[in-house]
Amino acid sequence: MEKHHPGIDSLHLPCDVAQAWKKRMGHDNPDRPYEGYSVLFAVRAFYLDISQWALHDAYWAQWAAPCPVSLQDTKGVAKHRKHVTARMHQKVRQLAPLLPQLMASVEERLRFQQEFIDRARAAAPGGEFVHGGRTYQRRRYPAVRDHDPAGLRRLHATDPDTGTHIDLLRAEERGFWTWAVVNTFFYTGVRVEELLEITQTALTTLRLPDSGETVPLLQIVPKADAERVLLVPPELAHVLAKVKQRIRDGHETVPALQRWDPHDRVLSPRLPFLFQRRHGLERRVLTDKYVQRLVNDALTALGHGELKLTPHDFRRLFASEAVSSGLPPHIVAKILGHEHLSTTEHYMAVYPEDVLRHYRAFLARRRQLRPSEEYRDPTTEEWEEFHQHFVKRKVELGTCGRGYGTPCAHEHACLRCPLLQPDPAQKRRLDEIIVNLRERLAEAHERGWLGEVEGLEITIAAAERKLAGMTRQINLGMPAIPPVRPPGSS
Repeated sequence: MEKHHPGIDSLHLPCDVAQAWKKRMGHDNPDRPYEGYSVLFAVRAFYLDISQWALHDAYWAQWAAPCPVSLQDTKGVAKHRKHVTARMHQKVRQLAPLLPQLMASVEERLRFQQEFIDRARAAAPGGEFVHGGRTYQRRRYPAVRDHDPAGLRRLHATDPDTGTHIDLLRAEERGFWTWAVVNTFFYTGVRVEELLEITQTALTTLRLPDSGETVPLLQIVPKADAERVLLVPPELAHVLAKVKQRIRDGHETVPALQRWDPHDRVLSPRLPFLFQRRHGLERRVLTDKYVQRLVNDALTALGHGELKLTPHDFRRLFASEAVSSGLPPHIVAKILGHEHLSTTEHYMAVYPEDVLRHYRAFLARRRQLRPSEEYRDPTTEEWEEFHQHFVKRKVELGTCGRGYGTPCAHEHACLRCPLLQPDPAQKRRLDEIIVNLRERLAEAHERGWLGEVEGLEITIAAAERKLAGMTRQINLGMPAIPPVRPPGSS
């Protein structure tokens, strides 16, 4: 606002200023109808929050102002949500085939970096060594830095072909945390802030009462008040054990640190966070941005740097994979920490083959509950009887819609039957029947046949309903196009 309207100093925006702002966002662009919806929602919530606060505290009244975003501006919220959901599902379908390759890639990169360090340490300072089919030279440090001869804190290699210096310890650390982060996201589906808040005390065990087996559990502290506990598979237990071994660095306990929460803008108590690393002379908990860079590096190393992968995408992939594997959606909702099942449904990208597989499984279960003789091959007589059923459904005024093997419930009084599907070509015939019925009704009134009167009135009313249905089904054909008149003719 200040950039386009210098000197503006109030939240009370004139109409022309508000309209120009929404136009700059492309809100009225027909080519991009959903552009700027997130900004509109945020601004509208901001103005309405201030107005609500002003009702309880007069301090906020000085900033209360009419909201520049009206309900008319957000009328497409339902379409916007459907558009966002469809876009997320398409992204999940695009990333799901790459997930096994991504898991194998991060593990291979970590193994590559660890072997790189082993070969470099085996070489003398200034000597050459071969790794990955290339020849490198271990960098020699000045005499003042020779207090680290084993290369425990500093270890560099030089590529003789390009002259590039590689910090092997930093590359290995980046590869390790990429491997740990990707595996944790894959096996838990946690949010990024939940991953960073995992502590050593969150790892517990449970002894099953029936079998006596001890299973590892992971306690998750979500952004909501309710906590949840996840079962730790062996693969994730291996990852977390490696993380603990790394950050302990030979000590008996995990270092306790304070974590800065960028959302609440507060420092946490000193806790033994697992996802921490050495930063210069101190230790720090991994940040959201650092985790995002690790995920991007993993996808780029796989050769798909043009795609965008976020930590939250792992959460959607986890939900879709769990449901596709047969886990009920309400169980997935509990694992993800969703209060409402509708939230989980937005995360699940259903594939056409999943629908077919679940439908076939449903048919198989239903077949087990029904008598087996119902699924035998039909005989020639039964097949002929089946065809004759549809032949006999053809009646005077159209087609009978009764199911196979069911008798006529109205004793062939088709005019009264709701299962009759009228044929528009028989409209003239039905008109004649209605005229005949009215003549019979008049005769019944004259002769005092009151029993016939009631039956004829019901039949005439049903026939008129059938006639109205025929009228709605009449095909009017293609409209005739009038001839084009020459210019100047009246």
